[in-house]
Amino acid sequence: MKTYIENLGEILRTAKISLWEWDVTHGKLRFSGRLDCFGRDGIQEMSPNDWEHLIAPEDVTAVHETLSRCLAGEQDTFMLDIRMQSIDGGWARIQHSGTVACRDKNGRALLLLGTQQDVTHIKPFEIKLEDQSFQMDIMAELSD
Repeated sequence: MKTYIENLGEILRTAKISLWEWDVTHGKLRFSGRLDCFGRDGIQEMSPNDWEHLIAPEDVTAVHETLSRCLAGEQDTFMLDIRMQSIDGGWARIQHSGTVACRDKNGRALLLLGTQQDVTHIKPFEIKLEDQSFQMDIMAELSD
């Protein structure tokens, strides 16, 4: 019989969800699990700067703004949907969810924890639904 942790690992792999932790004090990011678009499995460690280089240039500002608010104590949780460079050189849409797990006595974040999931296959459907919803809103306004 597998342990709870082993089962959890299987669930995360099946759902293609990777866990991450950011040790702000030491400037280290650790990822566990697998994201197929990155072609890596197991625990990976990198600097926040190396991770940032994988982000699409158009998304970097939103990432900086969101993480700055978390680090400064203005918010505790976040969800970001950003494009990241995959191992084949293309772009994958990755959803990041995170929370500040530990702050110092001055409120500065020391540790962030979260998940990341490849949602590339979902995005086209989401965009189509948003377009249809927008069109329905316009039609409703015109009929009033």
